[in-house]
Amino acid sequence: MQRSPVIDKACPFPEVAESLEPFIKTRQETNAIRQGLQSTLPLSTIHVSQPLPSEDIKPARLIGVRRAYYRALQAHNTAQAKYAAVKEELAQLSTAGEHDAPTPSTESDTGSNFITDSYIPLIRQREKQRKLLVIDKALTKVTQVGSEAITESFDTVAQREVGELPGLPSASLSADREDSEYDLLRLKKAILSTRQQISEHEKHSARAKKQIEGRGVEVDGKADLKALQKTHMALTMWMESQLGLIGDVEAPTPKAAGTTGNANSAPEFTIRDIEELYETYLSARTRLLQLVAHPPAPVPPSAPPFIDSRSQNPSDATNDQHPLLTPSILALPYLHPLLTAHTTTSSLTQQTSHLRRTLAQSELRTQELLGRLADESHLLPPDLSRSGSGVGGKAWRDAGTEAGGKTREVAMGRVEKGLGFVEMAEGVVREIEGMERGGGGGG
Repeated sequence: MQRSPVIDKACPFPEVAESLEPFIKTRQETNAIRQGLQSTLPLSTIHVSQPLPSEDIKPARLIGVRRAYYRALQAHNTAQAKYAAVKEELAQLSTAGEHDAPTPSTESDTGSNFITDSYIPLIRQREKQRKLLVIDKALTKVTQVGSEAITESFDTVAQREVGELPGLPSASLSADREDSEYDLLRLKKAILSTRQQISEHEKHSARAKKQIEGRGVEVDGKADLKALQKTHMALTMWMESQLGLIGDVEAPTPKAAGTTGNANSAPEFTIRDIEELYETYLSARTRLLQLVAHPPAPVPPSAPPFIDSRSQNPSDATNDQHPLLTPSILALPYLHPLLTAHTTTSSLTQQTSHLRRTLAQSELRTQELLGRLADESHLLPPDLSRSGSGVGGKAWRDAGTEAGGKTREVAMGRVEKGLGFVEMAEGVVREIEGMERGGGGGG
């Protein structure tokens, strides 16, 4: 094969010339190749603007949207051809009527009557037939789409054609921060009140169970009062024994709890006995006050109110609902309130810890729920769960609002289009009815 003279002159490297030799041609060879291509593929502005011949298009190879577009073009061309034929026919009829019109007045009246009686009803019938064909085609399309599409609701048709719409977020995620804090405060109050009621109910139930097991009778008001008095007496005796270990205090021995006395009856003690008991009470109280006045605490307790010796009689305890003021209470007047406060504090501490654990578990479940919804939703980015609950909830709310707005917009647009089609159908029906009345009157 001979080497091209262009390569020999222009390229100083023989290896490169050998590689590029099949692609470098002279001007004469290039013109020959271009002319051959133009003769085989006649591409020019004139040929591009002209439509392709029908034999070049093979509809069997068209699929999907291209095939539907091809059919629409064929229908459009057919309709244009029919429209041109009808227009040409009307022009011919009008031209023939003008040429055939007679000059005398009588013949002109006869010709106009002939056109009115012959051509105008024919044109009306042809127009009526065309409208009926349009309605028939529309009915055929509706039947092909679905025989029950007219009776079905818009939501059912949209769900079948478009698919399931994305679910909106729950109402709890779209609540404001103030509403969440208010609901959390109400939850805390409800939990505290419920636990307090449960603890009180358990205490009453345990006490009633003990009384029923000990006495074997039903619980009533008197039995409850007697149980409280008995418990108080046992606690008083224990406190007196503890005070006896602290100092040399000779507390008066209480009478038996079963001895009952009447407050309105005559006194059982003489004046000398009362004086001796009163002196013993004063001495014991003085010694106890001295003992209490020198504890390590910085502030000594205040002295309790003065009571008479009759209040120390255990026999009067059954007639009084208040607990007896024993030497233990006189020595340590703040012991019972401190025990009550300690019990209340421990109960509140347990309630606080339980409430804290409950709130932590609720927040953890909320975080997991928001993360799962953010990961499963196609409306939000995949890494939304790492951005925090507040940002995630706001983004979820915004995305839900946007999706709802778009759905509503699409639905309203389709509803408006449907109403427009309904109005058009009503207009066509009215025109057909008017033509039928006009045809009946003309006949």
